[in-house]
Amino acid sequence: MRTEVTIEEHLRQCERLAADWFAAWKAADAAKMAALVTVPFYCDNGVLTSKDAARKRFAGNNPARDIQLSGILSKTVAEAKTEGLGPGDRVMSNMRVTDDDFVVILKIGDEGIILFFRAAASGVEFFGMWD
Repeated sequence: MRTEVTIEEHLRQCERLAADWFAAWKAADAAKMAALVTVPFYCDNGVLTSKDAARKRFAGNNPARDIQLSGILSKTVAEAKTEGLGPGDRVMSNMRVTDDDFVVILKIGDEGIILFFRAAASGVEFFGMWD
């Protein structure tokens, strides 16, 4: 018997995956960062079509070691749109983001990175970012 996963459970999975990705970024572990994404992966107005391309893209993109995560916000894309997230934005359009997908905003000081996830048979997939 298959149990339906709730939106809240998906959001928790997204937050865990986002936190893992942030930890890998902070540790400058490009291989781990690449292992956490799903390809095709949308990044920097482009598309990474392999894990190796993702690893190469993430290599050398290291934050200061003392960078701190000040918060994690997660919601559905539909919810985020009501708060002004990218209606008509070409990046979101290129990623084929739907209202049923999820966003996680990693708050780093006054800045933020938006990570995009979607439900999959195995839980959630990390398919893009907008920074």
